[in-house]
Amino acid sequence: ALGGGRGGDRLPFVFGPELGNVVFACATANWAFRLDDFAALISKKLGMNEKALRRALWADAKGDFFFNPKEKTVSRNDLDGRLKPMFIQFVLDQIWAVYTAVLLQPDEERARKIITALALAVSEREIKQTNREEALRSVMSRWLPLADALLAMIVEQMPSPLGAQEDRMKRLLPETPAPEHVLAQVEAAESKFRKCDPSDTDCMAFVSKMFAEDTGLRGSGCGERRFIGF
Repeated sequence: ALGGGRGGDRLPFVFGPELGNVVFACATANWAFRLDDFAALISKKLGMNEKALRRALWADAKGDFFFNPKEKTVSRNDLDGRLKPMFIQFVLDQIWAVYTAVLLQPDEERARKIITALALAVSEREIKQTNREEALRSVMSRWLPLADALLAMIVEQMPSPLGAQEDRMKRLLPETPAPEHVLAQVEAAESKFRKCDPSDTDCMAFVSKMFAEDTGLRGSGCGERRFIGF
C-alpha cells in the first residue's frame, strides 16, 4: 500500500512492516498477515501492550528485539544467542509449525492440537483429506485470512476517494484553458469533480484506464501530452 504509514511525519512511498503498509502473504494457501495481527494475538496471550509488541516484532536500526520467557520482558539481550528474534519466535515459528503438522510431516493429532489452540473452525473432513495442500489452505485461510489482511491495510493506509480526488484531478485534468464560451461550465464541473459532489444532475463519467500520448508524435510539433481515457 502506498503511503507514509502511521508515523505521520514519514515520506510517502516508504514501506515497512512496522508502518502497517506491508502484508506478508501466500496466495496459493490463501493467507496473509500484518504485524498488527500477531501483535494482537500475542498481547492477549502474554498480557502485554499491543502497540509496543508491534514495534518489537520487527527489527529497527539498532537491531532485533528478544522476549525473555522467564522474566516475561522484551529487550535487545539475546542471552548469548539462546533467544530468537521475536519475529521468528512469535510469527515464523508458529506458521512453520502449522506447515509441518499439516503439509510437510502430516500429523493429524498435532494438527488438531494446533487448531484447538488457535480456536479455528476446521472440520475433521478437512483435516483428514488426502490433498494436504487443501488441508493446509483450510487451516491457514481461517487463521490468517488473506482478504481480511489486505482490506485492513487498504482501509488504514489508502486515502478516501474524497481525500485523493484533489491529487487525481491535478494529474487528469488538462492544463490548457477551456474556450471562453464554455469556461464557466468547465470550471463548475472541475469544482464538482474535485469535491466528489453528487448533488448536481450533471453526468459524471468514470474513466477506468488512461494512457498518456505525446501529441508531438502525431506531427503537431507542439510536444504537449494529452490523456486518452476508456
